[in-house]
Amino acid sequence: MPKLADEINLKFVQLYREEECLWNASIPSYKDKQMRDSSLEKIRDILNKDGIEMSIKEIKNKIKNLRATYCQELTKIEKSERSGAGTAEVYKPKIIWFEEMHNFIKKVPMKRKTSNNQDSPNNNKDDNSASNSQSLEPPVAENLSEKTVEMSQPASEMSSIQDKTSKFISPGSWIPAITQQETNISSVSESLSTGPSTSFTGIKKGVKSLKDKKICSLRSEISRLRKKGTNLKAKLNNAEKLSKNPLFYKFTKDMTRPARLFTQMQVFQTSKKPKGRRYTTDEKILCLSMYKKSPKCYGVLYKFFTLSSAKAMKRLLAKIKIKSSINTILFEQIKKTVADKDISDRLCSLIFDEMAITPQIHYNTQKDVLQGFDEEGKKFANHVLVFMIKGIKENFKQPIAYYFTNCLNTYELKKK
Repeated sequence: MPKLADEINLKFVQLYREEECLWNASIPSYKDKQMRDSSLEKIRDILNKDGIEMSIKEIKNKIKNLRATYCQELTKIEKSERSGAGTAEVYKPKIIWFEEMHNFIKKVPMKRKTSNNQDSPNNNKDDNSASNSQSLEPPVAENLSEKTVEMSQPASEMSSIQDKTSKFISPGSWIPAITQQETNISSVSESLSTGPSTSFTGIKKGVKSLKDKKICSLRSEISRLRKKGTNLKAKLNNAEKLSKNPLFYKFTKDMTRPARLFTQMQVFQTSKKPKGRRYTTDEKILCLSMYKKSPKCYGVLYKFFTLSSAKAMKRLLAKIKIKSSINTILFEQIKKTVADKDISDRLCSLIFDEMAITPQIHYNTQKDVLQGFDEEGKKFANHVLVFMIKGIKENFKQPIAYYFTNCLNTYELKKK
Protein backbone atom coordinates (compact mmCIF):
# COMPACT_ATOMS: atom_id res chain seq x y z
CA MET A 1 0.00 0.00 0.00
CA PRO A 2 1.51 3.40 -0.91
CA LYS A 3 2.56 5.65 1.95
CA LEU A 4 0.31 8.71 2.01
CA ALA A 5 1.55 12.19 2.87
CA ASP A 6 0.07 14.16 5.77
CA GLU A 7 -2.03 16.30 3.42
CA ILE A 8 -3.50 13.23 1.77
CA ASN A 9 -4.12 11.66 5.20
CA LEU A 10 -6.02 14.81 6.16
CA LYS A 11 -8.17 14.48 3.06
CA PHE A 12 -8.70 10.79 3.83
CA VAL A 13 -9.94 11.71 7.34
CA GLN A 14 -12.30 14.27 5.83
CA LEU A 15 -13.75 11.65 3.49
CA TYR A 16 -14.00 9.26 6.44
CA ARG A 17 -15.94 11.91 8.41
CA GLU A 18 -18.52 12.29 5.64
CA GLU A 19 -19.37 8.57 5.77
CA GLU A 20 -20.92 8.46 9.26
CA CYS A 21 -21.96 4.81 8.94
CA LEU A 22 -18.27 3.81 9.12
CA TRP A 23 -17.52 5.36 12.56
CA ASN A 24 -20.75 6.23 14.41
CA ALA A 25 -21.90 3.06 16.19
CA SER A 26 -25.00 4.79 17.58
CA ILE A 27 -26.83 5.05 14.23
CA PRO A 28 -28.71 2.10 12.62
CA SER A 29 -26.75 2.28 9.35
CA TYR A 30 -23.56 1.34 11.23
CA LYS A 31 -24.75 -2.30 11.20
CA ASP A 32 -25.85 -2.19 7.54
CA LYS A 33 -23.14 -4.06 5.60
CA GLN A 34 -24.35 -2.93 2.18
CA MET A 35 -24.31 0.73 3.18
CA ARG A 36 -20.83 0.38 4.70
CA ASP A 37 -19.55 -1.29 1.54
CA SER A 38 -21.05 1.46 -0.63
CA SER A 39 -19.37 4.10 1.58
CA LEU A 40 -16.00 2.36 1.18
CA GLU A 41 -16.50 2.20 -2.58
CA LYS A 42 -17.35 5.90 -2.60
CA ILE A 43 -14.09 6.73 -0.79
CA ARG A 44 -12.18 4.50 -3.20
CA ASP A 45 -13.68 6.21 -6.27
CA ILE A 46 -12.84 9.69 -4.96
CA LEU A 47 -9.25 8.68 -4.19
CA ASN A 48 -8.86 7.02 -7.60
CA LYS A 49 -9.99 10.23 -9.30
CA ASP A 50 -7.22 12.08 -7.44
CA GLY A 51 -4.63 9.56 -8.64
CA ILE A 52 -4.44 7.51 -5.43
CA GLU A 53 -4.97 3.83 -6.28
CA MET A 54 -6.33 1.97 -3.24
CA SER A 55 -8.45 -1.15 -2.95
CA ILE A 56 -11.29 -1.73 -0.47
CA LYS A 57 -9.03 -3.90 1.68
CA GLU A 58 -6.33 -1.20 1.75
CA ILE A 59 -8.91 1.44 2.74
CA LYS A 60 -10.08 -0.73 5.65
CA ASN A 61 -6.48 -1.18 6.82
CA LYS A 62 -5.88 2.57 6.51
CA ILE A 63 -8.91 3.35 8.68
CA LYS A 64 -7.72 0.83 11.24
CA ASN A 65 -4.23 2.36 11.33
CA LEU A 66 -5.56 5.92 11.66
CA ARG A 67 -7.80 4.97 14.58
CA ALA A 68 -4.93 3.16 16.28
CA THR A 69 -2.68 6.23 15.90
CA TYR A 70 -5.50 8.42 17.20
CA CYS A 71 -5.85 6.30 20.36
CA GLN A 72 -2.08 6.36 20.90
CA GLU A 73 -2.09 10.15 20.79
CA LEU A 74 -4.95 10.28 23.31
CA THR A 75 -3.00 7.99 25.63
CA LYS A 76 0.05 10.28 25.43
CA ILE A 77 -2.13 13.28 26.35
CA GLU A 78 -3.58 11.50 29.40
CA LYS A 79 -0.17 10.33 30.62
CA SER A 80 1.28 13.84 30.39
CA GLU A 81 -1.68 15.20 32.41
CA ARG A 82 -1.30 12.56 35.13
CA SER A 83 2.41 13.36 35.50
CA GLY A 84 1.58 16.81 36.96
CA ALA A 85 3.06 18.82 34.13
CA GLY A 86 2.10 22.42 33.56
CA THR A 87 -0.13 23.71 30.78
CA ALA A 88 2.82 24.38 28.53
CA GLU A 89 4.31 20.92 29.11
CA VAL A 90 1.15 18.90 28.34
CA TYR A 91 1.66 16.77 25.26
CA LYS A 92 0.18 18.24 22.08
CA PRO A 93 -0.15 16.02 18.99
CA LYS A 94 1.87 17.17 15.98
CA ILE A 95 -0.22 15.20 13.48
CA ILE A 96 -2.16 17.65 11.34
CA TRP A 97 -5.19 15.41 10.97
CA PHE A 98 -5.59 14.71 14.72
CA GLU A 99 -7.83 17.72 15.45
CA GLU A 100 -9.97 16.96 12.39
CA MET A 101 -10.52 13.39 13.54
CA HIS A 102 -10.93 14.36 17.21
CA ASN A 103 -13.80 16.72 16.38
CA PHE A 104 -16.11 13.88 15.33
CA ILE A 105 -14.63 10.77 16.99
CA LYS A 106 -14.82 12.29 20.50
CA LYS A 107 -18.63 12.26 20.32
CA VAL A 108 -18.75 8.50 19.86
CA PRO A 109 -18.13 6.16 22.87
CA MET A 110 -14.98 4.10 22.48
CA LYS A 111 -13.57 1.26 24.59
CA ARG A 112 -10.56 2.62 26.39
CA LYS A 113 -8.18 1.17 28.96
CA THR A 114 -9.56 1.71 32.49
CA SER A 115 -7.44 3.03 35.34
CA ASN A 116 -6.54 0.85 38.34
CA ASN A 117 -8.55 1.54 41.51
CA GLN A 118 -5.59 0.61 43.73
CA ASP A 119 -3.50 3.53 42.44
CA SER A 120 -5.22 5.99 44.85
CA PRO A 121 -6.21 4.34 48.17
CA ASN A 122 -7.90 7.53 49.44
CA ASN A 123 -10.61 7.34 46.75
CA ASN A 124 -13.90 5.81 47.89
CA LYS A 125 -16.15 3.41 45.98
CA ASP A 126 -18.20 6.17 44.32
CA ASP A 127 -15.11 7.93 43.01
CA ASN A 128 -13.78 4.68 41.54
CA SER A 129 -17.04 3.88 39.74
CA ALA A 130 -17.20 7.42 38.39
CA SER A 131 -13.62 7.29 37.09
CA ASN A 132 -14.29 3.92 35.41
CA SER A 133 -17.42 5.20 33.70
CA GLN A 134 -15.62 8.31 32.46
CA SER A 135 -12.70 6.31 31.09
CA LEU A 136 -14.98 4.50 28.62
CA GLU A 137 -15.30 7.66 26.51
CA PRO A 138 -12.54 9.70 24.84
CA PRO A 139 -11.84 13.02 26.58
CA VAL A 140 -13.62 16.05 25.15
CA ALA A 141 -11.61 19.19 24.42
CA GLU A 142 -13.26 21.08 27.31
CA ASN A 143 -12.45 18.26 29.78
CA LEU A 144 -8.84 18.24 28.61
CA SER A 145 -8.48 21.96 29.31
CA GLU A 146 -10.04 21.68 32.80
CA LYS A 147 -7.75 18.81 33.77
CA THR A 148 -4.76 20.75 32.50
CA VAL A 149 -5.59 23.74 34.69
CA GLU A 150 -6.08 21.53 37.76
CA MET A 151 -2.78 19.68 37.30
CA SER A 152 -0.84 22.90 36.72
CA GLN A 153 -1.30 24.30 40.24
CA PRO A 154 1.92 25.54 41.88
CA ALA A 155 3.76 23.23 44.27
CA SER A 156 3.50 25.82 47.06
CA GLU A 157 -0.32 25.68 47.05
CA MET A 158 -0.22 21.88 47.17
CA SER A 159 2.13 21.92 50.17
CA SER A 160 -0.07 24.42 52.03
CA ILE A 161 -3.09 22.18 51.51
CA GLN A 162 -1.17 19.20 52.90
CA ASP A 163 -0.18 21.21 56.04
CA LYS A 164 -3.79 22.20 56.71
CA THR A 165 -5.14 18.68 56.30
CA SER A 166 -2.42 17.18 58.53
CA LYS A 167 -3.75 19.19 61.53
CA PHE A 168 -7.18 17.54 61.33
CA ILE A 169 -6.11 14.00 60.48
CA SER A 170 -4.34 12.00 63.17
CA PRO A 171 -2.46 8.71 62.62
CA GLY A 172 -5.14 6.76 64.43
CA SER A 173 -7.88 8.02 62.12
CA TRP A 174 -6.53 5.80 59.29
CA ILE A 175 -7.46 2.58 61.12
CA PRO A 176 -11.26 2.75 60.43
CA ALA A 177 -10.56 3.49 56.75
CA ILE A 178 -8.27 0.45 56.45
CA THR A 179 -10.87 -1.74 58.21
CA GLN A 180 -13.57 -0.48 55.84
CA GLN A 181 -11.32 -1.26 52.87
CA GLU A 182 -10.73 -4.83 54.13
CA THR A 183 -14.51 -5.24 54.55
CA ASN A 184 -15.06 -4.12 50.95
CA ILE A 185 -12.43 -6.59 49.67
CA SER A 186 -14.01 -9.49 51.60
CA SER A 187 -17.50 -8.61 50.28
CA VAL A 188 -16.16 -8.53 46.72
CA SER A 189 -14.51 -11.97 47.16
CA GLU A 190 -17.78 -13.40 48.57
CA SER A 191 -19.76 -12.03 45.61
CA LEU A 192 -17.28 -13.61 43.21
CA SER A 193 -17.55 -17.01 44.90
CA THR A 194 -21.37 -16.98 45.12
CA GLY A 195 -22.07 -15.22 41.82
CA PRO A 196 -22.62 -16.81 38.42
CA SER A 197 -19.77 -18.53 36.62
CA THR A 198 -19.79 -15.95 33.82
CA SER A 199 -18.55 -13.18 36.15
CA PHE A 200 -15.51 -15.25 37.13
CA THR A 201 -14.65 -16.29 33.60
CA GLY A 202 -14.73 -12.68 32.54
CA ILE A 203 -11.71 -11.98 34.78
CA LYS A 204 -9.58 -14.67 33.19
CA LYS A 205 -9.33 -13.11 29.76
CA GLY A 206 -6.48 -15.34 28.59
CA VAL A 207 -8.27 -18.65 29.27
CA LYS A 208 -10.66 -19.95 26.59
CA SER A 209 -13.34 -22.47 27.42
CA LEU A 210 -14.01 -25.57 25.34
CA LYS A 211 -17.14 -23.91 23.98
CA ASP A 212 -15.15 -20.91 22.74
CA LYS A 213 -12.57 -23.16 21.10
CA LYS A 214 -15.33 -25.13 19.40
CA ILE A 215 -16.89 -21.91 18.12
CA CYS A 216 -13.53 -20.71 16.77
CA SER A 217 -12.92 -24.00 14.99
CA LEU A 218 -16.41 -23.94 13.45
CA ARG A 219 -15.92 -20.35 12.28
CA SER A 220 -12.62 -21.25 10.63
CA GLU A 221 -14.27 -24.26 8.97
CA ILE A 222 -17.10 -22.04 7.68
CA SER A 223 -14.55 -19.58 6.30
CA ARG A 224 -12.63 -22.38 4.58
CA LEU A 225 -15.80 -23.78 3.01
CA ARG A 226 -16.84 -20.32 1.81
CA LYS A 227 -13.48 -19.83 0.09
CA LYS A 228 -13.74 -23.29 -1.45
CA GLY A 229 -17.24 -22.54 -2.70
CA THR A 230 -16.08 -19.23 -4.19
CA ASN A 231 -13.21 -20.96 -6.02
CA LEU A 232 -15.51 -23.69 -7.35
CA LYS A 233 -18.00 -21.08 -8.51
CA ALA A 234 -15.26 -19.20 -10.37
CA LYS A 235 -14.05 -22.43 -12.01
CA LEU A 236 -17.61 -23.28 -13.05
CA ASN A 237 -18.11 -19.85 -14.59
CA ASN A 238 -14.84 -20.16 -16.53
CA ALA A 239 -15.82 -23.62 -17.77
CA GLU A 240 -19.24 -22.36 -18.91
CA LYS A 241 -17.66 -19.43 -20.74
CA LEU A 242 -15.21 -21.73 -22.48
CA SER A 243 -17.87 -24.29 -23.40
CA LYS A 244 -20.09 -21.56 -24.87
CA ASN A 245 -17.21 -20.14 -26.86
CA PRO A 246 -17.95 -20.84 -30.56
CA LEU A 247 -14.26 -21.23 -31.35
CA PHE A 248 -13.86 -23.99 -28.75
CA TYR A 249 -17.00 -25.75 -29.99
CA LYS A 250 -15.82 -25.50 -33.61
CA PHE A 251 -12.43 -26.83 -32.61
CA THR A 252 -13.76 -29.89 -30.71
CA LYS A 253 -16.98 -30.82 -32.54
CA ASP A 254 -15.25 -33.02 -35.14
CA MET A 255 -13.00 -34.77 -32.59
CA THR A 256 -13.52 -38.27 -31.33
CA ARG A 257 -14.53 -38.70 -27.71
CA PRO A 258 -11.02 -39.75 -26.53
CA ALA A 259 -9.46 -36.82 -28.41
CA ARG A 260 -11.99 -34.41 -26.85
CA LEU A 261 -11.24 -35.73 -23.34
CA PHE A 262 -7.51 -35.44 -23.95
CA THR A 263 -7.91 -31.82 -25.15
CA GLN A 264 -10.04 -30.92 -22.13
CA MET A 265 -7.38 -32.26 -19.78
CA GLN A 266 -4.73 -30.08 -21.41
CA VAL A 267 -6.94 -26.96 -21.34
CA PHE A 268 -8.40 -27.20 -17.83
CA GLN A 269 -5.70 -29.04 -15.84
CA THR A 270 -2.41 -27.61 -17.14
CA SER A 271 -2.76 -24.28 -15.31
CA LYS A 272 -3.21 -26.05 -11.94
CA LYS A 273 -0.54 -27.38 -9.63
CA PRO A 274 0.22 -31.12 -9.93
CA LYS A 275 -1.27 -31.88 -6.51
CA GLY A 276 -4.34 -29.74 -7.19
CA ARG A 277 -5.46 -31.52 -10.36
CA ARG A 278 -8.68 -33.54 -10.19
CA TYR A 279 -9.62 -35.84 -13.06
CA THR A 280 -13.03 -37.28 -13.89
CA THR A 281 -13.65 -41.02 -14.12
CA ASP A 282 -13.76 -40.90 -17.94
CA GLU A 283 -10.42 -39.11 -18.05
CA LYS A 284 -8.86 -41.69 -15.73
CA ILE A 285 -10.20 -44.54 -17.86
CA LEU A 286 -8.69 -42.91 -20.97
CA CYS A 287 -5.31 -42.60 -19.22
CA LEU A 288 -5.62 -46.21 -18.00
CA SER A 289 -6.20 -47.51 -21.55
CA MET A 290 -3.07 -45.65 -22.71
CA TYR A 291 -1.10 -47.00 -19.76
CA LYS A 292 -2.13 -50.61 -20.49
CA LYS A 293 -0.98 -50.32 -24.11
CA SER A 294 2.56 -49.37 -23.09
CA PRO A 295 3.61 -48.29 -19.59
CA LYS A 296 6.97 -46.99 -20.90
CA CYS A 297 5.32 -44.91 -23.60
CA TYR A 298 2.85 -43.56 -21.02
CA GLY A 299 5.78 -42.51 -18.83
CA VAL A 300 7.21 -40.47 -21.72
CA LEU A 301 3.83 -38.87 -22.48
CA TYR A 302 3.37 -38.06 -18.76
CA LYS A 303 6.45 -35.80 -18.90
CA PHE A 304 5.16 -33.70 -21.81
CA PHE A 305 1.37 -33.71 -21.30
CA THR A 306 -1.03 -33.32 -18.39
CA LEU A 307 -2.09 -36.88 -17.57
CA SER A 308 -3.23 -38.80 -14.51
CA SER A 309 -0.53 -40.44 -12.42
CA ALA A 310 -0.03 -44.20 -12.24
CA LYS A 311 -0.94 -44.20 -8.52
CA ALA A 312 -4.31 -42.59 -9.22
CA MET A 313 -5.11 -45.21 -11.87
CA LYS A 314 -4.11 -48.04 -9.53
CA ARG A 315 -6.44 -46.64 -6.87
CA LEU A 316 -9.20 -46.65 -9.49
CA LEU A 317 -8.52 -50.30 -10.32
CA ALA A 318 -8.56 -51.19 -6.61
CA LYS A 319 -12.19 -50.06 -6.43
CA ILE A 320 -13.20 -52.70 -9.00
CA LYS A 321 -13.87 -55.94 -7.11
CA ILE A 322 -12.83 -58.84 -9.37
CA LYS A 323 -12.53 -62.26 -7.76
CA SER A 324 -11.21 -65.53 -9.14
CA SER A 325 -13.61 -67.92 -10.91
CA ILE A 326 -16.26 -66.83 -13.40
CA ASN A 327 -16.87 -63.09 -13.53
CA THR A 328 -20.57 -62.30 -14.08
CA ILE A 329 -19.86 -58.59 -14.68
CA LEU A 330 -17.82 -59.44 -17.77
CA PHE A 331 -20.59 -61.62 -19.16
CA GLU A 332 -23.12 -58.80 -18.76
CA GLN A 333 -20.78 -56.38 -20.53
CA ILE A 334 -20.16 -58.88 -23.38
CA LYS A 335 -23.90 -59.36 -23.74
CA LYS A 336 -24.43 -55.60 -24.21
CA THR A 337 -21.55 -55.36 -26.67
CA VAL A 338 -22.72 -58.15 -29.04
CA ALA A 339 -26.44 -57.31 -28.84
CA ASP A 340 -26.41 -55.37 -32.16
CA LYS A 341 -24.07 -57.73 -34.02
CA ASP A 342 -24.92 -60.53 -36.42
CA ILE A 343 -24.92 -64.16 -35.38
CA SER A 344 -21.84 -64.85 -37.49
CA ASP A 345 -19.94 -62.09 -35.71
CA ARG A 346 -20.83 -63.63 -32.33
CA LEU A 347 -19.19 -66.96 -33.08
CA CYS A 348 -16.22 -67.59 -30.80
CA SER A 349 -14.09 -70.38 -29.37
CA LEU A 350 -13.27 -71.09 -25.71
CA ILE A 351 -9.55 -71.28 -24.92
CA PHE A 352 -7.92 -72.08 -21.59
CA ASP A 353 -4.29 -72.27 -20.57
CA GLU A 354 -2.18 -72.33 -17.44
CA MET A 355 0.60 -69.82 -16.68
CA ALA A 356 3.33 -70.10 -14.07
CA ILE A 357 3.54 -67.43 -11.37
CA THR A 358 5.94 -66.83 -8.49
CA PRO A 359 4.56 -68.20 -5.19
CA GLN A 360 4.23 -65.43 -2.61
CA ILE A 361 2.00 -64.30 0.22
CA HIS A 362 0.36 -60.87 0.07
CA TYR A 363 -1.58 -59.21 2.90
CA ASN A 364 -4.59 -57.24 1.66
CA THR A 365 -5.05 -54.35 4.12
CA GLN A 366 -8.50 -53.41 2.78
CA LYS A 367 -10.01 -56.89 3.11
CA ASP A 368 -7.80 -58.02 6.03
CA VAL A 369 -6.95 -61.36 4.39
CA LEU A 370 -3.82 -63.22 3.23
CA GLN A 371 -3.68 -63.82 -0.52
CA GLY A 372 -1.47 -66.23 -2.47
CA PHE A 373 -3.11 -69.64 -1.89
CA ASP A 374 -4.89 -71.87 -4.39
CA GLU A 375 -8.68 -72.10 -4.64
CA GLU A 376 -8.89 -74.65 -1.83
CA GLY A 377 -6.69 -72.51 0.42
CA LYS A 378 -4.35 -75.38 1.36
CA LYS A 379 -1.31 -74.85 -0.87
CA PHE A 380 0.66 -71.91 -2.24
CA ALA A 381 -0.48 -70.93 -5.74
CA ASN A 382 2.26 -71.30 -8.36
CA HIS A 383 0.04 -71.30 -11.48
CA VAL A 384 -3.03 -69.46 -12.74
CA LEU A 385 -5.57 -71.10 -15.05
CA VAL A 386 -7.17 -68.58 -17.45
CA PHE A 387 -10.28 -69.11 -19.61
CA MET A 388 -10.65 -66.86 -22.67
CA ILE A 389 -13.02 -66.50 -25.63
CA LYS A 390 -11.62 -65.69 -29.10
CA GLY A 391 -13.68 -64.55 -32.09
CA ILE A 392 -13.85 -66.81 -35.13
CA LYS A 393 -14.93 -64.25 -37.73
CA GLU A 394 -14.05 -61.04 -35.90
CA ASN A 395 -10.71 -60.54 -34.21
CA PHE A 396 -11.40 -60.14 -30.46
CA LYS A 397 -10.16 -61.74 -27.25
CA GLN A 398 -11.65 -61.50 -23.79
CA PRO A 399 -10.70 -63.34 -20.56
CA ILE A 400 -13.82 -64.51 -18.74
CA ALA A 401 -12.49 -66.50 -15.74
CA TYR A 402 -9.30 -67.42 -13.89
CA TYR A 403 -8.30 -69.76 -11.04
CA PHE A 404 -5.22 -70.02 -8.81
CA THR A 405 -3.79 -73.54 -8.79
CA ASN A 406 -0.80 -75.55 -7.63
CA CYS A 407 0.45 -77.71 -10.56
CA LEU A 408 -3.01 -78.67 -11.72
CA ASN A 409 -3.01 -81.97 -13.76
CA THR A 410 -5.55 -83.34 -16.25
CA TYR A 411 -7.31 -85.54 -13.68
CA GLU A 412 -7.87 -82.64 -11.29
CA LEU A 413 -9.02 -80.42 -14.17
CA LYS A 414 -11.68 -82.97 -15.22
CA LYS A 415 -12.69 -83.32 -11.58
CA LYS A 416 -13.23 -79.58 -11.28
